[in-house]
Amino acid sequence: MIQLNSKQVDRLFKLQTKREVDEFIQKYCAGATWHNLGDRESPAANVEVSPDPINPLIERLVNGMESLIQREVERAITFAKGEVKEPSSIFEAAERFFEIPQGRARNLTINDRRRIAENLKIIFRGKKGAPTVIILDKGIGIHPDDMPNTILSLANSNKGKKPYLIGAYGHGGSSSYEWCDYAIIISRRDLSLLKTKQDVVGWTIVKKSAEFGARTNDYQYLVDETGKVPRFLPAHLNGYDFIRGTYVSHIEMRGTGAFGTELTGLAPYQTLDYRLFDPVFPYLLIEERSEFIGGDTHSGTKEYRGGFSRVLAGLRGRLERLYDNPEKGRRVEFWNKGYTIELNPGSSININFWVIEDLDIDPVTKTRKNKHKDKVRYLKDGGRLSQRPCVATFGGQVHTTLTERVFRDKNLKRVGESTIALIETDHMGDMFRGFFGSNRGEPKEESEKKLQQWLTEALEVHLNELKEIEHQRFEAFLKRRDGQHDIELRKLLDPMIQEFLRGQMIEQKEIAAKRKPLDFKPRQVPTYITFSNPNRTIELSPGNSVNTVVLTNAQDEVLSIAKFELSISDPSLIQANLTSHYSGRWVVRLSALPNAKTNSVCEVKATLVLPGAWICETSKPLRIRIKIPSSPPPYHGSDPPTKLRIITQGGELRLQEGRARVIWIDTDSVDDILTRLTNPATFEITSLPLPITLKGYNQPLHGQIGVTVFTPLGAAPLDPGFFEVKLKLKDGSCLSDKAPIKIVQQSPRGGTINIESNVHAPNYDVVYVSEQPINEDIKSWQDMQGPFGQEWNKEDVAGFDVSFDAQGNLKLWIFINRDFNDFISEQRSWERRGENWIKQMTFLYDAQVAFQCYQASIEKGEPQLTTH
Repeated sequence: MIQLNSKQVDRLFKLQTKREVDEFIQKYCAGATWHNLGDRESPAANVEVSPDPINPLIERLVNGMESLIQREVERAITFAKGEVKEPSSIFEAAERFFEIPQGRARNLTINDRRRIAENLKIIFRGKKGAPTVIILDKGIGIHPDDMPNTILSLANSNKGKKPYLIGAYGHGGSSSYEWCDYAIIISRRDLSLLKTKQDVVGWTIVKKSAEFGARTNDYQYLVDETGKVPRFLPAHLNGYDFIRGTYVSHIEMRGTGAFGTELTGLAPYQTLDYRLFDPVFPYLLIEERSEFIGGDTHSGTKEYRGGFSRVLAGLRGRLERLYDNPEKGRRVEFWNKGYTIELNPGSSININFWVIEDLDIDPVTKTRKNKHKDKVRYLKDGGRLSQRPCVATFGGQVHTTLTERVFRDKNLKRVGESTIALIETDHMGDMFRGFFGSNRGEPKEESEKKLQQWLTEALEVHLNELKEIEHQRFEAFLKRRDGQHDIELRKLLDPMIQEFLRGQMIEQKEIAAKRKPLDFKPRQVPTYITFSNPNRTIELSPGNSVNTVVLTNAQDEVLSIAKFELSISDPSLIQANLTSHYSGRWVVRLSALPNAKTNSVCEVKATLVLPGAWICETSKPLRIRIKIPSSPPPYHGSDPPTKLRIITQGGELRLQEGRARVIWIDTDSVDDILTRLTNPATFEITSLPLPITLKGYNQPLHGQIGVTVFTPLGAAPLDPGFFEVKLKLKDGSCLSDKAPIKIVQQSPRGGTINIESNVHAPNYDVVYVSEQPINEDIKSWQDMQGPFGQEWNKEDVAGFDVSFDAQGNLKLWIFINRDFNDFISEQRSWERRGENWIKQMTFLYDAQVAFQCYQASIEKGEPQLTTH
């Protein structure tokens, strides 16, 4: 029988390398044999399930948290005088037994975090690149007789039936054996829960090996000559602080990447904080590798020389603090404060997202760097999940992740690059069963669709605010360049982008038959164009923007042949751009320049012209005054609140069939009234008549609560009743409001409007030119010497010539250089784009160049071209 003395026990705790383990087995484990892990013929199928070595370490930490909870539950049951009700969740258990507010480590004070974190540690020893990683908890511990059926078993767990635990499948922690050749396990059962068993410390070594020619690995654990897990008396602990709990040491872990090569305060801290996003318990991250701290680290005590120690409590708490307290040149620019989606009666999910902003100043230009993507990089996972900023958690642990696709689908590319989103699934109820995979890897296809749908709903509530941030960041991106480059960039991009959006709108109207207001009667030759508010002076502060509307009876498709111009009396004050046009309402964005002089006034005129055919212009200009910037007063809610009001239109809520809508509730409450730790209020929707369904609602933000509802098709013209909400306070008082609902039919559908025959295109043809033509339809650079007097080169963009065609009519010839330098460079940047996208962009480029040639021919005063 294997018997260890105090020195050998000390040596067992200090093993750090594969070589040291081999020597220990040879010297002190005479007569030992090996049993297959889980008593399986082929354990590899249950061990090799994790996509990386970090997830199993997270599972070990979660196991440690569960062990702390299990100890308290069993002690409560064992020593209770009456019946003890088991906690309904791990959060309730943490609050009941450890006084952790709401069962979330982030809610603890700094001192309480440090105190509780002493119960759970992750320690790095050994060397960089292949660290020995130790998980140590002071939980319930395991008696050596029970170890084969618990920590040494595979997929043998009843955790899923205990609501106060997180795990379910029973092989999360065991997947760590794949990433190291040896793992040392030492455990001691809590003295008060031994019952009739002897107080001994159980230990074993898990070994990864493979027979020659075998296609799978073997995973076995060491037993003594009697077939039992080895053990030693607590007297041999020799001063080690190991009164209870479990110690698991993963010897020289492989495949850890930056997690293993960097100081624990860098990649390990970043990755652990991300994957245990909002944990129940805080825990200690400790650095003991000699390459980072120097000297001998075989101390076995807390007093290691120059070591690093940090308490971790999850990324969510850090993000919430960044909302009010910027640090390291970054802050949370926008936080939705939570959005709840009701799934079934009694089940729901909650969504939060944080948009990170870079506050750093460029030392050369003395302006903001605006590198928001870089600032969020050091908050996200430092490994495999670095490109997956949207996490779904259960019990505070990340169970799966999503990419930024949801943000890109909403045209929020820049916002998505600097946003972290959280989907909490702790209250999914029966829907949770089978929703996530057992390996915490890629989401299941159906689950991924659900998660994307829920996140999209949460984004749509604040879509206007997010789009404004997106626009501001794009403008800042343009301003980072020098003045001349900015002008040239706008000359190229603005027409192309506007044309692309117009093409999209026309295509959508042809395919999806978008609706048009009944009173809009378009004309092929417009008779009026006017600003919707010509008698009002718009006030703008420097650097800010506002939208205004131009009203006209011109058909939407007119911009494919006519030119829309915005003339500004003083261009040093503002810029004006057409952003969208539909059904006679054309939206113009007015942006005051950052250096615009305050108290200055300018005027804007709009003109729509088809050269040689007609012209239509505003009879009265729009006045713009640059005002002195003023910061809005900070929002201070009332506690308790005094008002709750549903925002209506004319005293009723108008819901359109077939669409979702956000109903806004105005209140003067503080923003954390529903989520604070003491005396939280309850928000209830007490009346929502059928067939309308509730999609979700957000937490109060500056006194606004948004409730998303959906009205199915065919519901109009019903007047189903009232929408009613209540805000119940802890003192028993209640604020409420209700509003009548009116369901409105979809607007009549309309098709595209054809340009009538009396608006003609010129008699023209487009010819392509290349250095080395690939067919006879393409002209060579040498051919251009005739009409232009010189041979073309890579600096020539395009040209035009007017001559008679075969029928004797004047014809415009437009020549486009296919080997123009900038065009070739642009095409190379499209390498990863799809074929249809490239064709569309090439078409837009050609159309823009050809139209500029046509304009140039008109300005040059060429003879009137015959049209057909």
